[in-house]
Amino acid sequence: MTDLNHSTPQPLPEAPDMRAALDAQVSQAVAKKEKLRYASKAERIIEVQTEHVILHPQLKKAVNRALWMIKQQPRSRAPGLIVTGATNSGKTTLGCSILKAYSQLAPSSFIGSVRPCAVMIELSGLATSRAVYGRILEQINAPVNSNARVADRELVVTMTLRNINCRLLILDETQDVLKTSERDQQRVLDAIKYLMNSLKMPVLAMGVEQAGKAFDSDQHLRARFSEIKLPAWRDNDDLIDLLASLEPNLLLQGDVNLRTREMITKLLELSDGKLGYIIDIVKNAAIEAIISGKETITPEMLRLPWDSPPHEALDGTTIH
Repeated sequence: MTDLNHSTPQPLPEAPDMRAALDAQVSQAVAKKEKLRYASKAERIIEVQTEHVILHPQLKKAVNRALWMIKQQPRSRAPGLIVTGATNSGKTTLGCSILKAYSQLAPSSFIGSVRPCAVMIELSGLATSRAVYGRILEQINAPVNSNARVADRELVVTMTLRNINCRLLILDETQDVLKTSERDQQRVLDAIKYLMNSLKMPVLAMGVEQAGKAFDSDQHLRARFSEIKLPAWRDNDDLIDLLASLEPNLLLQGDVNLRTREMITKLLELSDGKLGYIIDIVKNAAIEAIISGKETITPEMLRLPWDSPPHEALDGTTIH
Protein backbone atom coordinates (compact mmCIF):
# COMPACT_ATOMS: atom_id res chain seq x y z
CA MET A 1 0.00 0.00 0.00
CA THR A 2 1.39 3.39 -1.04
CA ASP A 3 1.48 6.26 1.48
CA LEU A 4 0.42 9.55 -0.13
CA ASN A 5 0.89 11.67 2.99
CA HIS A 6 4.23 13.05 1.84
CA SER A 7 3.61 13.21 -1.90
CA THR A 8 2.62 16.23 -3.94
CA PRO A 9 -0.94 15.86 -5.30
CA GLN A 10 -1.42 16.38 -9.00
CA PRO A 11 -3.95 19.18 -9.56
CA LEU A 12 -7.20 18.41 -11.29
CA PRO A 13 -7.70 19.89 -14.74
CA GLU A 14 -10.44 22.51 -14.68
CA ALA A 15 -12.29 23.81 -17.68
CA PRO A 16 -12.84 27.59 -17.75
CA ASP A 17 -16.61 27.20 -17.52
CA MET A 18 -16.23 24.94 -14.46
CA ARG A 19 -13.94 27.47 -12.77
CA ALA A 20 -16.42 30.25 -13.52
CA ALA A 21 -19.27 28.19 -12.11
CA LEU A 22 -17.32 27.53 -8.90
CA ASP A 23 -16.48 31.23 -8.54
CA ALA A 24 -20.15 32.10 -8.97
CA GLN A 25 -21.14 29.58 -6.29
CA VAL A 26 -18.61 31.06 -3.86
CA SER A 27 -19.89 34.60 -4.50
CA GLN A 28 -23.47 33.49 -3.96
CA ALA A 29 -22.53 31.74 -0.71
CA VAL A 30 -20.76 34.83 0.63
CA ALA A 31 -23.74 37.04 -0.23
CA LYS A 32 -26.11 34.55 1.42
CA LYS A 33 -24.04 34.49 4.62
CA GLU A 34 -23.96 38.28 4.85
CA LYS A 35 -27.73 38.44 4.40
CA LEU A 36 -28.31 35.71 7.01
CA ARG A 37 -26.30 37.61 9.64
CA TYR A 38 -29.33 39.88 10.00
CA ALA A 39 -31.99 37.19 9.79
CA SER A 40 -34.06 36.08 12.78
CA LYS A 41 -32.47 34.13 15.61
CA ALA A 42 -34.33 30.96 14.59
CA GLU A 43 -33.15 31.20 10.98
CA ARG A 44 -29.55 31.79 12.03
CA ILE A 45 -29.56 28.86 14.46
CA ILE A 46 -30.82 26.54 11.73
CA GLU A 47 -28.12 27.75 9.34
CA VAL A 48 -25.33 27.47 11.92
CA GLN A 49 -26.20 23.78 12.35
CA THR A 50 -25.79 23.14 8.62
CA GLU A 51 -22.93 20.76 7.93
CA HIS A 52 -20.04 22.10 5.89
CA VAL A 53 -16.98 20.31 4.55
CA ILE A 54 -13.84 21.71 6.18
CA LEU A 55 -10.75 20.95 4.12
CA HIS A 56 -7.40 20.82 5.85
CA PRO A 57 -4.35 20.02 3.66
CA GLN A 58 -4.57 16.23 3.96
CA LEU A 59 -8.32 16.22 3.32
CA LYS A 60 -7.80 18.43 0.26
CA LYS A 61 -5.32 15.85 -0.99
CA ALA A 62 -7.88 13.09 -0.46
CA VAL A 63 -10.61 15.05 -2.26
CA ASN A 64 -8.30 15.76 -5.17
CA ARG A 65 -7.33 12.12 -5.47
CA ALA A 66 -10.93 10.90 -5.26
CA LEU A 67 -12.11 13.33 -7.92
CA TRP A 68 -9.16 12.40 -10.09
CA MET A 69 -10.18 8.73 -9.89
CA ILE A 70 -13.73 9.63 -10.93
CA LYS A 71 -12.68 11.76 -13.89
CA GLN A 72 -9.75 9.77 -15.26
CA GLN A 73 -10.19 7.33 -18.12
CA PRO A 74 -11.06 3.80 -16.94
CA ARG A 75 -8.03 1.61 -16.31
CA SER A 76 -7.81 -2.18 -16.43
CA ARG A 77 -6.35 -2.10 -12.89
CA ALA A 78 -8.71 0.34 -11.20
CA PRO A 79 -6.98 2.24 -8.37
CA GLY A 80 -8.10 2.58 -4.77
CA LEU A 81 -7.58 5.10 -2.00
CA ILE A 82 -8.07 4.53 1.72
CA VAL A 83 -8.44 7.54 4.01
CA THR A 84 -7.75 6.81 7.66
CA GLY A 85 -7.95 8.85 10.82
CA ALA A 86 -9.37 9.02 14.31
CA THR A 87 -13.11 9.30 14.86
CA ASN A 88 -14.50 12.75 14.12
CA SER A 89 -11.66 13.60 11.75
CA GLY A 90 -13.90 14.29 8.72
CA LYS A 91 -13.73 10.96 6.87
CA THR A 92 -17.45 10.25 6.55
CA THR A 93 -18.18 13.90 5.77
CA LEU A 94 -15.65 13.61 2.94
CA GLY A 95 -17.43 10.59 1.51
CA CYS A 96 -20.88 12.15 1.86
CA SER A 97 -19.77 15.37 0.16
CA ILE A 98 -18.41 13.47 -2.85
CA LEU A 99 -21.55 11.33 -2.91
CA LYS A 100 -23.73 14.46 -2.88
CA ALA A 101 -21.77 16.04 -5.73
CA TYR A 102 -21.85 12.84 -7.77
CA SER A 103 -25.22 11.35 -6.91
CA GLN A 104 -27.51 10.24 -9.70
CA LEU A 105 -29.73 13.27 -9.00
CA ALA A 106 -26.97 15.93 -8.96
CA PRO A 107 -27.06 18.58 -11.72
CA SER A 108 -25.09 17.39 -14.71
CA SER A 109 -22.45 19.35 -16.61
CA PHE A 110 -21.63 16.37 -18.83
CA ILE A 111 -23.51 17.25 -22.00
CA GLY A 112 -24.29 14.43 -24.38
CA SER A 113 -23.24 11.61 -22.07
CA VAL A 114 -24.35 9.85 -18.94
CA ARG A 115 -22.97 11.78 -15.98
CA PRO A 116 -20.56 9.78 -13.81
CA CYS A 117 -21.86 9.05 -10.34
CA ALA A 118 -20.71 7.54 -7.05
CA VAL A 119 -22.30 4.97 -4.73
CA MET A 120 -21.55 4.71 -1.01
CA ILE A 121 -22.07 1.78 1.38
CA GLU A 122 -21.02 0.87 4.91
CA LEU A 123 -19.08 -2.36 5.42
CA SER A 124 -20.35 -2.82 8.99
CA GLY A 125 -21.97 -6.21 9.47
CA LEU A 126 -21.06 -7.60 6.05
CA ALA A 127 -19.53 -11.07 5.91
CA THR A 128 -20.30 -12.34 2.39
CA SER A 129 -20.17 -11.23 -1.22
CA ARG A 130 -23.94 -11.64 -1.36
CA ALA A 131 -24.36 -9.15 1.49
CA VAL A 132 -22.08 -6.63 -0.23
CA TYR A 133 -24.12 -6.83 -3.42
CA GLY A 134 -27.36 -6.56 -1.48
CA ARG A 135 -26.26 -3.39 0.27
CA ILE A 136 -25.23 -1.79 -3.03
CA LEU A 137 -28.62 -2.63 -4.53
CA GLU A 138 -30.34 -1.02 -1.54
CA GLN A 139 -28.31 2.18 -1.93
CA ILE A 140 -29.19 2.57 -5.61
CA ASN A 141 -32.85 1.71 -4.96
CA ALA A 142 -32.68 -1.38 -7.14
CA PRO A 143 -34.98 -4.35 -6.40
CA VAL A 144 -33.41 -6.90 -4.06
CA ASN A 145 -34.59 -10.50 -4.34
CA SER A 146 -33.87 -12.13 -0.99
CA ASN A 147 -33.83 -15.56 -2.68
CA ALA A 148 -31.47 -14.60 -5.50
CA ARG A 149 -28.20 -16.49 -5.77
CA VAL A 150 -24.85 -14.72 -5.41
CA ALA A 151 -24.24 -14.94 -9.16
CA ASP A 152 -27.64 -13.36 -9.89
CA ARG A 153 -27.03 -10.47 -7.48
CA GLU A 154 -23.57 -10.02 -8.93
CA LEU A 155 -25.01 -9.74 -12.42
CA VAL A 156 -27.70 -7.24 -11.39
CA VAL A 157 -25.18 -5.09 -9.52
CA THR A 158 -22.66 -4.94 -12.38
CA MET A 159 -25.35 -4.23 -14.99
CA THR A 160 -26.97 -1.51 -12.88
CA LEU A 161 -23.71 0.21 -11.92
CA ARG A 162 -22.62 0.15 -15.56
CA ASN A 163 -25.95 1.61 -16.70
CA ILE A 164 -25.78 4.53 -14.25
CA ASN A 165 -22.09 5.08 -15.10
CA CYS A 166 -20.88 4.58 -11.54
CA ARG A 167 -17.26 5.74 -11.47
CA LEU A 168 -16.55 5.46 -7.74
CA LEU A 169 -17.54 3.02 -5.01
CA ILE A 170 -17.21 4.60 -1.56
CA LEU A 171 -16.73 2.27 1.42
CA ASP A 172 -17.29 3.58 4.95
CA GLU A 173 -16.32 1.82 8.22
CA THR A 174 -13.75 -0.21 6.33
CA GLN A 175 -12.06 -1.36 9.55
CA ASP A 176 -15.11 -3.52 10.31
CA VAL A 177 -13.89 -6.00 7.69
CA LEU A 178 -11.21 -6.97 10.21
CA LYS A 179 -13.84 -8.00 12.77
CA THR A 180 -14.89 -11.04 10.75
CA SER A 181 -13.15 -14.37 10.23
CA GLU A 182 -10.42 -14.69 7.59
CA ARG A 183 -12.84 -16.58 5.36
CA ASP A 184 -15.51 -13.89 5.64
CA GLN A 185 -12.94 -11.16 5.08
CA GLN A 186 -11.90 -12.79 1.82
CA ARG A 187 -15.53 -13.06 0.67
CA VAL A 188 -16.08 -9.34 1.16
CA LEU A 189 -12.76 -8.45 -0.48
CA ASP A 190 -13.53 -10.74 -3.42
CA ALA A 191 -16.73 -8.82 -4.09
CA ILE A 192 -14.90 -5.48 -3.99
CA LYS A 193 -12.13 -6.81 -6.25
CA TYR A 194 -14.64 -8.23 -8.72
CA LEU A 195 -16.40 -4.86 -9.07
CA MET A 196 -13.10 -3.03 -9.49
CA ASN A 197 -12.03 -5.49 -12.20
CA SER A 198 -15.28 -5.98 -14.10
CA LEU A 199 -16.33 -2.32 -14.11
CA LYS A 200 -12.82 -0.78 -14.02
CA MET A 201 -14.25 1.18 -11.09
CA PRO A 202 -12.04 2.93 -8.50
CA VAL A 203 -12.77 2.63 -4.77
CA LEU A 204 -12.54 5.21 -2.00
CA ALA A 205 -12.39 3.49 1.40
CA MET A 206 -12.57 5.23 4.78
CA GLY A 207 -12.05 4.14 8.36
CA VAL A 208 -10.14 4.55 11.60
CA GLU A 209 -6.39 3.99 11.80
CA GLN A 210 -6.71 0.17 11.70
CA ALA A 211 -8.63 0.35 8.41
CA GLY A 212 -5.32 0.65 6.57
CA LYS A 213 -4.84 -3.09 7.21
CA ALA A 214 -8.23 -4.11 5.82
CA PHE A 215 -6.86 -5.03 2.37
CA ASP A 216 -3.61 -6.62 3.56
CA SER A 217 -4.93 -10.17 3.26
CA ASP A 218 -5.40 -9.76 -0.50
CA GLN A 219 -2.13 -8.99 -2.26
CA HIS A 220 -3.83 -7.71 -5.41
CA LEU A 221 -5.98 -5.18 -3.55
CA ARG A 222 -3.10 -4.20 -1.27
CA ALA A 223 -1.04 -3.25 -4.33
CA ARG A 224 -3.82 -1.06 -5.73
CA PHE A 225 -4.64 0.99 -2.64
CA SER A 226 -2.73 4.05 -1.52
CA GLU A 227 -3.36 5.57 1.91
CA ILE A 228 -3.85 9.10 3.20
CA LYS A 229 -3.85 9.61 6.96
CA LEU A 230 -5.79 12.47 8.52
CA PRO A 231 -3.84 13.82 11.51
CA ALA A 232 -5.28 15.52 14.58
CA TRP A 233 -5.34 19.31 14.45
CA ARG A 234 -2.46 21.06 16.19
CA ASP A 235 -1.49 24.61 17.10
CA ASN A 236 -0.20 25.77 13.73
CA ASP A 237 -1.11 27.88 10.71
CA ASP A 238 -3.51 25.22 9.38
CA LEU A 239 -5.60 25.49 12.56
CA ILE A 240 -5.61 29.30 12.33
CA ASP A 241 -6.83 29.04 8.71
CA LEU A 242 -9.54 26.59 9.82
CA LEU A 243 -10.80 28.90 12.57
CA ALA A 244 -10.76 31.89 10.21
CA SER A 245 -12.90 29.92 7.72
CA LEU A 246 -15.40 29.02 10.47
CA GLU A 247 -15.99 32.58 11.68
CA PRO A 248 -18.22 33.78 8.78
CA ASN A 249 -20.41 30.66 9.10
CA LEU A 250 -21.34 31.50 12.71
CA LEU A 251 -23.60 34.38 11.54
CA LEU A 252 -22.93 36.49 14.62
CA GLN A 253 -23.54 40.21 14.33
CA GLY A 254 -20.65 41.18 16.60
CA ASP A 255 -16.91 40.78 16.04
CA VAL A 256 -15.69 37.19 16.37
CA ASN A 257 -12.06 36.11 16.69
CA LEU A 258 -11.47 32.42 17.34
CA ARG A 259 -7.74 32.79 16.67
CA THR A 260 -6.57 34.34 19.93
CA ARG A 261 -4.06 32.39 21.99
CA GLU A 262 -6.63 31.76 24.74
CA MET A 263 -9.25 30.53 22.27
CA ILE A 264 -6.85 28.18 20.46
CA THR A 265 -5.49 26.69 23.67
CA LYS A 266 -8.95 26.00 25.06
CA LEU A 267 -10.31 24.58 21.78
CA LEU A 268 -7.44 22.09 21.48
CA GLU A 269 -7.80 21.13 25.14
CA LEU A 270 -11.53 20.43 24.82
CA SER A 271 -11.44 18.77 21.40
CA ASP A 272 -8.24 16.72 21.58
CA GLY A 273 -7.56 18.05 18.10
CA LYS A 274 -10.54 16.25 16.52
CA LEU A 275 -12.17 18.22 13.73
CA GLY A 276 -15.74 17.19 14.53
CA TYR A 277 -15.36 18.22 18.16
CA ILE A 278 -13.81 21.59 17.24
CA ILE A 279 -16.76 22.37 14.98
CA ASP A 280 -19.35 21.23 17.54
CA ILE A 281 -17.75 23.34 20.28
CA VAL A 282 -17.69 26.46 18.11
CA LYS A 283 -21.23 25.94 16.79
CA ASN A 284 -22.64 25.42 20.28
CA ALA A 285 -20.96 28.63 21.44
CA ALA A 286 -22.37 30.49 18.44
CA ILE A 287 -25.91 29.26 19.15
CA GLU A 288 -25.54 30.34 22.78
CA ALA A 289 -24.34 33.77 21.59
CA ILE A 290 -27.37 34.11 19.32
CA ILE A 291 -29.86 33.07 22.02
CA SER A 292 -28.35 35.33 24.68
CA GLY A 293 -27.96 38.30 22.38
CA LYS A 294 -24.22 38.55 23.07
CA GLU A 295 -23.50 38.09 19.34
CA THR A 296 -19.87 37.16 20.02
CA ILE A 297 -17.89 34.26 21.49
CA THR A 298 -15.63 34.43 24.53
CA PRO A 299 -13.32 31.68 25.86
CA GLU A 300 -15.74 31.08 28.75
CA MET A 301 -18.41 30.04 26.25
CA LEU A 302 -16.31 27.16 24.89
CA ARG A 303 -17.40 23.88 26.48
CA LEU A 304 -17.10 20.17 25.81
CA PRO A 305 -18.73 19.21 22.46
CA TRP A 306 -21.53 17.25 24.15
CA ASP A 307 -22.34 20.13 26.52
CA SER A 308 -25.06 21.52 24.25
CA PRO A 309 -27.17 24.66 24.65
CA PRO A 310 -30.75 24.18 25.95
CA HIS A 311 -32.71 21.99 23.55
CA GLU A 312 -35.48 24.59 23.42
CA ALA A 313 -33.13 26.59 21.22
CA LEU A 314 -33.99 24.20 18.39
CA ASP A 315 -37.77 24.57 18.73
CA GLY A 316 -37.80 27.73 16.61
CA THR A 317 -41.12 28.99 17.95
CA THR A 318 -39.55 29.84 21.31
CA ILE A 319 -36.91 32.11 19.76
CA HIS A 320 -37.71 35.73 18.90
